[in-house]
Formats: sequence, structure tokens, C-alpha cells
Amino acid sequence: MSPSWTPRLPISWVAGLVGAKAEDAPKELPAVRLQVAEHADETGPALVSPATAASLRLDAAATAAAGRGHLCLAEGSDCVLPVAVDSGVADGQIAVNRVQQHNLHLGAGISEDFRVFVPPAGEPFELADVELEVSLLGGAASGAQLQVDARQVEREFQRRYLGRVLALSEACVLGVPSSSGDAAGAADAAGTAGATGAAHAASTSAPAGTAGAAQGLKLLLRVTATNTLDAEAQEEQLGYHCYRGLLTPETQIFFHTPGQLAGSQQQQQQRQQQQREHASEAPPAAATPAATDAAEQGASSAGSRAHSSSDEDIESAPAGAAPLLQSVAAARGSVVLLNARQRPAAGPSRSAVNVYTSDGEWFPAKRQLLRPCIALTKVVRAEEAAEGGAAPEVTVDVDCLTFDRALIFLEALALGKEPPAFGLHLCPQLLAAAQALGLRPLEEYCRGRLGESQSRLRCYSFEEVRALNAAGGCWLILDGMVLDVTRWLPEHPGGSRIIPAQSLNLDCSRQFELYHASRESFVYLRQFYMGEIASQDRELVPKPSPPPSADFLQQLREYTQWRLQAEAEAEPAARTHLGAKRSGGCTAGR
Repeated sequence: MSPSWTPRLPISWVAGLVGAKAEDAPKELPAVRLQVAEHADETGPALVSPATAASLRLDAAATAAAGRGHLCLAEGSDCVLPVAVDSGVADGQIAVNRVQQHNLHLGAGISEDFRVFVPPAGEPFELADVELEVSLLGGAASGAQLQVDARQVEREFQRRYLGRVLALSEACVLGVPSSSGDAAGAADAAGTAGATGAAHAASTSAPAGTAGAAQGLKLLLRVTATNTLDAEAQEEQLGYHCYRGLLTPETQIFFHTPGQLAGSQQQQQQRQQQQREHASEAPPAAATPAATDAAEQGASSAGSRAHSSSDEDIESAPAGAAPLLQSVAAARGSVVLLNARQRPAAGPSRSAVNVYTSDGEWFPAKRQLLRPCIALTKVVRAEEAAEGGAAPEVTVDVDCLTFDRALIFLEALALGKEPPAFGLHLCPQLLAAAQALGLRPLEEYCRGRLGESQSRLRCYSFEEVRALNAAGGCWLILDGMVLDVTRWLPEHPGGSRIIPAQSLNLDCSRQFELYHASRESFVYLRQFYMGEIASQDRELVPKPSPPPSADFLQQLREYTQWRLQAEAEAEPAARTHLGAKRSGGCTAGR
């Protein structure tokens, strides 16, 4: 069945708005290093000089027609930066306001590589809807309250942000609509009255001079949901994930405040209620989901759980500039939205199955994704839930994190994509999950990964390891294990210099103990494991002084029982940690 969505406007129109052609490949567009400069306009686009725009290959005609183009960080970024050309900006610089700096984790004086943003070709990019959390920002005393007409906020938001790309958790700032001033003074007089009572109180009870009370106040609007497909199309679409899209005149805009549950949160609360019911009905041996009622925890904590990035800093503006609070979570006044349009709460998905995992979590998973799981055939083939009815349920003997990875594999399988390159240390858990689910493709994948790893393992002479390091590699010897960390070295949390300086061409177990005593570091050793030092060469490897502790070696050997078996000539103390015996010995190929 073809999806029900149809693009409201052709992709070429989208490309015109973002200032790049849809057929352009992002990696073919140049990355240009630009220094970030301050820009005072909180809602306007970033600015670059004509020469910089040319070096970026911004489509001048499209940028002029739309008033802006769009850039992203060359290394990739969820948030996309609107940009316009201004001859007043120095070449090699990009003027970015404080809000945009916050969204992209930039700072004045910092240089970053930027590239023209290209919308995805062949799939919808215009937003069907966007959901925004509204709070008071800038000049508001803690605990201040303001009544705002959501219709005015929507009009102002459309006027300021039409044609921009919006991403999840992105912060947007608007001035309080001018006609909301009376509502500010009426907040206390209106109390808990409805919209009509508040409007009457504003017209009859507002004290003199209150009309200017909203001057200097700003609204912080945080993007909490984006959708390029409507609800029906989302039901049909496999692998639908939306984290950004283009705001168009047809985009529906939904609002909520931190004191309200968003439409998506309402749906989550409904699911949590289902969890509690499931837990109360399940037999003692069955896995029961742990449910937390967002309403019982308080509206503010619910908001922080759903949108954790709201605690990120927006630094205060320099003297003379419009003030921004150091934290958008601190000293935020509340907003009472009048005439707000909220997303309708959706019922249970008719195409999904609620899968409960062994550690008490649950997933709504599409039936079509679960079809390859032979152990789930009965629930997958069950009749679809009637309108408003509960989705079918099943409990699996797989923990939540491993099942999540299995879903990622199933999605790639259903879409005909290459499966993700799961780390070797994850393959044993995934293999067990595949057997529990009856998921043969995942089982074959894991056995293949583990087999490939096993087939390349061998024993090395000490001279081979020295030669590999002399050729520019970074091969380590750890308690007899040979580890190749050459490609990973730039990612080492301790820096790329300390390992080559201290740990080459010797037994580095003492250094490893000093810097990596936690068991977490042991898990990743299998990723770098290439084999063992040959038994006859073990005495040639310089030993650390002082030696590693016995406790460290015991833990290390408990976590590396997958190692190759050394020859019988190995010392008995060393033989105890080498795992199950294999036929044949471990000799170096010289």
C-alpha cells in the first residue's frame, strides 16, 4: 500500500526556501570555516558576507527570493541555521544571535565548519504539525504570570519563522504580543476564570499603566514535537522518525505550557495507565512494566523529563543587548495560554503490539516489524484492535535495551537497509535475544559477526607487534592479549598521545589498571582484540614495574574468557584466565 501522504508543495519549492538544490549531495558542497560573531537580532537569521556566501555556494537567487538560506554544521547538526547575506559582515565571519548560538552549541569567537543544508530528497520535509512549549523569558521575576492569546502567538510565530527549518528541542524567542499587555495585568484579577472571564477582567479590572507591563518580556518557545506525516500516514509508514522539518503556511501549530501535558505526553500517560492495568492483572511470574504517573510527579518535573534540554544554558547577553537568562529553566515565569490549540490525544495504535520486556519496560512495536520473529507469530497475527480498544500484548524474555537494538535491526531489515554495525561485545546478548524471539536473520547476523571476529584471531610474535608499531600503528600488549587501537586512538577520552607515549612494546597492564580500573572499560576490549602473544615470546615482553594488582588481573580475566587458548607451555597461573580450551596450540606465524 502506498502511503497516504502527498507533499503539499514540490520539493523544488522547499529547496528554494532553504537555498540549496535538492539534487545537491551534502558532501559535494564545500565546508567553510567561519568565526562566530555576535548578532543582536534574536529572531532574525544569521548573517554572512557576499564573499562568504559565494564560498559556501549559497544559491543567490533562491536566497534573495526567500530572504534567507540555511546552513548546518559540516559535521552534522539537528538544528539548522537560517542565514541571509549582509555586506556589513566581515568575510570569514558569521553573525549569530544568542538563541541560535544556544541551539547549535556555538559561542562568539569560536570557529566552526559550516555547509549549506540540503533537504532530504524523495521524502516529505514540510511539517504537517509542530508542537511548542511556551514559557515566559527575559525580565520576568520568578513566579510571574502572564496571560497570552495563543492565536496572536501563532500569528507572530508564523510571521517570524515561516520558511525556517525547526528541530526537536530547538529554542525560539518571541516578544510578547503587544495586545497581551492588558492580560498581564488581568492575571491576578482573573484568577482561575476561563477565557471569557479573563478577557472581561482585562477590560474592567486592569490597573492604569498595565498595558505596558508586557514590554520587554519575551516568550520562550521550545520545539517538543515535529511531524512531516499526519497520524494516519504515520500508522502506515515503517521506520518513521521525524526530528525536524520546514515550517509552511499549512503547518498546524499546537501549544502547551510546562504546567500542561502536551498531546504526546497525554498519549504517554494513557500508555502508562495501560501499564498499571497490565501490572495489576499480570500473574506474579510475568514481567510487569514500571509505570510513573507524570501528573503525580508534578507538571514541572514532567516537563523536565520530556524535554531535558530545557536545562541547557542560554548565556546572559552582553551589556546593552536584550537580556537572556543564564538558564531557561531558572526564574521562568508561567504563561496562561488563552485559545490554545492542543494536539488531540490519539488512541492506541491499531497496527502496533505492546511488547513487555523482562526488566519491566515496554515498547509499542509495529506488527509488520515483528513478523520475522517466529516466537511472536500468534500476537502478530491477532486481530487488530477495535476502535478505541487496547493493542495486543506480549511479554518477551529479553531486556529492554537489547530489545531496542533488536527493533533497530528489524527496521533495517524491513526497509532493505544494511544492518547497524553492532559492537562485538553486544553480539552475545543479541544472539540470545534472537533465539528467544525466533529471529533467524538476527541470529545469523550475530553468528557471522562473531565468526568473522574469531577467524581473524591469531597469535603474534613480539617482533611482529614491534614492527606494526614502528610502521605507525598503535598495537598494545595487555596481559598477553594483542590489541589494535590505531583507528580508535583519536577518540580516546584521555587524548591521543598518552597511549603511544607510555604503553607501546611492553605489557601495559599496569597503565591500564591506573587509568581504566572500572569494569566498563573491559567490555570494549573485544572490539580491539586481535589475538595473543605467542607462548614462546611471552618472556620477551618487558614487564611493568610495579606489576598490576592481583585483583585487577582477576577481574580482567573474568571479563575476557573469550580469548584464544595459549599453548601448553604457558605458565599454569596464566593458563587459568584463557577461557575454554581449544584443539591445537597458539603459535606465532613468523
